[in-house]
Amino acid sequence: MSPQAMQQCIQDYFSALSNKDCDAWLATFANDGANHDPAGSPPNSGHAVLRQYFLTVSASFASMEIAADEFLLQGHRAAVTWNAQAVGHNDRVVKFSGIDVFEMSAAGTIQSLWGFWDPVAMFAELNA
Repeated sequence: MSPQAMQQCIQDYFSALSNKDCDAWLATFANDGANHDPAGSPPNSGHAVLRQYFLTVSASFASMEIAADEFLLQGHRAAVTWNAQAVGHNDRVVKFSGIDVFEMSAAGTIQSLWGFWDPVAMFAELNA
């Protein structure tokens, strides 16, 4: 997989999050892809489980904008820094950031993802 194709898949992943587009988000994952988000938590594996994860997380926000900042690519892996701004259903705005580590499949989709960020602090601020 070329670095450009890898970066495009990851950009599509973040775009789908921002647009709350579950189908587009799932299309970035391999059929047996896994999301460890946040890192250290049990993985959400396979499209059915990933769909439920996405719908649960996206329902937490009225809107969210998330964008990749820096891509560090090595072989079939990438570490990506990102920044996000979300608006809660209470109109509260929260800004947060993190690093996602992607492992890509031979087909050019996300095989595994580990998200390094602090959801506890973000949700505490969002719901304060």
